[in-house]
Amino acid sequence: MGDILEDLTMVRHKDHDVVLKIGFLNNLEKVGHLLGDFKNNFDLVIANDGSLHTITYLLESIFNTSKSESAVFEQQLRQIKGSALLREVALEACK
Repeated sequence: MGDILEDLTMVRHKDHDVVLKIGFLNNLEKVGHLLGDFKNNFDLVIANDGSLHTITYLLESIFNTSKSESAVFEQQLRQIKGSALLREVALEACK
């Protein structure tokens, strides 16, 4: 997880079978021009000090835990105000 592109170098991919890269792009008004770079380099991008619920949902989905809570969160995720594109990216990552 990181909020700058350089954070991607913190993990050595050769040391792990799977690496999930999550980027936090805070203050889109200031750094929105980095959205494309973040989407190209991170597996999931959370914008504007977004909630960690997306990460929780994703991990629960991967490890098959707490399905009822995940269903509720998926509904909440669909109602997030803001960029429709970011909502779409977050929902796609949760599938």
